[in-house]
Amino acid sequence: FPVTIHRGYRGVVRNRAKWSVKVWVNYKPISFGSYADIEEAASIYDQAAAQIFGEEALLNFEDKEYEGEN
Repeated sequence: FPVTIHRGYRGVVRNRAKWSVKVWVNYKPISFGSYADIEEAASIYDQAAAQIFGEEALLNFEDKEYEGEN
């Protein structure tokens, strides 16, 4: 599946003044909102990816554990 990496964070893209979060599933994007802080957006991506892909998720912050990951 396509992965957008912006400034070192997966699934985070700049959208005007905010950072948008998207997780791609079966070549289709699922949007998880826009955030003012890039680290917050990256964390939201991690939570969503862990829920969707479980242990196979590629995360921005590998040292954190998210529900659905284990």
